[in-house]
Amino acid sequence: MNTAFWKSTLRFVRFGCFGLSVLGTIKTSASVTVNTEYVNKPVVFLYAADAAGNVAPDKPLGTGFIVQAPKVSDPKSSYKLLVTARHIVDPQWAHCPDQNPARIFMRINKKSFDAKTDSVGTVDVPLTLIENGRPTWVSSSDSEVDAAIIPVAGLINQDAQDISAVNVADFPTADELKKFATGDEVISAGLLPGASGKKRNYPVFKFGNISSIPDEPIDSVCIPPGLRQAYPRGTPAYSEKLWLVAASLAPGNSGSPIFFMPAGSGGLRMDPRRPVLLGVQSTSFIPWDLAGMTPVQYVYDMIEKMKLPDIDLHRNAPPVQPETGN
Repeated sequence: MNTAFWKSTLRFVRFGCFGLSVLGTIKTSASVTVNTEYVNKPVVFLYAADAAGNVAPDKPLGTGFIVQAPKVSDPKSSYKLLVTARHIVDPQWAHCPDQNPARIFMRINKKSFDAKTDSVGTVDVPLTLIENGRPTWVSSSDSEVDAAIIPVAGLINQDAQDISAVNVADFPTADELKKFATGDEVISAGLLPGASGKKRNYPVFKFGNISSIPDEPIDSVCIPPGLRQAYPRGTPAYSEKLWLVAASLAPGNSGSPIFFMPAGSGGLRMDPRRPVLLGVQSTSFIPWDLAGMTPVQYVYDMIEKMKLPDIDLHRNAPPVQPETGN
């Protein structure tokens, strides 16, 4: 784990019970201090392109987040990957009436921004989704997995952009993932259409709990971001392999990272400052304040499937061992 990263934390949230303190943190019975920048800073907003191929600021598609994996020969160099929900780049897979886009835009915050003087605090980075008739994004070999990965090498400039990345090394292992259970607390951050900023991205935090871990797929239906319009009645359902999360996550949050808030539950002994990536928001069950999450193991499997040269996919952040004493 990157301990230097934690030492540089600027913002914190205290999680457990949902009471606000006078300092603007969320205070909990467990008094666990979590680095919210690890949740917030990898997040980007995704927008559609207009007919001319330019960004359409009135057409938010959803959320994505950056994942990085180092190279074995040069750990200071890493692959940068955008992770999002598959239905954002492949709406036809989700039986949406929209055509699959050939281009979308990734909106990233600039590192240097003064709200009093600067008119724009973001940069819109074009993402080509189809080249030579083939998609540039990667999906799972399992057709019931709502996740997609887009390589963004050369598009991320951490000197000029206010962005970080979730490290593959900090992904939970398959065995760790099995220890999570209903009731474990989670946090997410993503785009909320109409309330996420015009000059700058302001990801909206959501909090909740794992509600259910079913052993069978769940049927979902296509819902447009922001509910600007209702898709036709009778839109066919599609099956997804999901965990259910008890949180009011809106359609614009699709593609958001969902993290476990380590409070010692689930039999895990982890660094309490380490939010653990559990998965990607895939769908929303709005009237019931429930959301569907694609488990992170599918994302890891997809990165493996890419067979990127010299990539280091070792998940080297083991659980913290309990202290022993006399």
